[in-house]
Amino acid sequence: MSGQRVDRILPLVRQAYEARHRRIPTAQLNDFFERAIDQPRGGTAPSAGKSGYSRLKVQYLTQVGIRPPTFVVFTSGGKPGLHFSYERYLLNRLREAFDFFATPLRVIEKHKNKKRKEG
Repeated sequence: MSGQRVDRILPLVRQAYEARHRRIPTAQLNDFFERAIDQPRGGTAPSAGKSGYSRLKVQYLTQVGIRPPTFVVFTSGGKPGLHFSYERYLLNRLREAFDFFATPLRVIEKHKNKKRKEG
């Protein structure tokens, strides 16, 4: 109401606008995946599956859209469905690594089922 600190709003709006329209190249996402996501079992990442003993494996991720930034996580093995804690872990790492300020992120899982040969 008094106009105090109004000059700080526009830079924050610009930062949020840029984050909402940010596209991450696949090469950078692959590096991010190797560093933060594809950790050995002793790492800090939670289990990807809905139980600690799931065989669900995250293969890779890619960005498919902006406004809001949308990422597709490709999984295989086990039952489909990322555990909510793993999805939250992934979103938080993406926010830290690529500075997604004040914008929602969307994650979509694409699960690959192995088809068994009959015969």
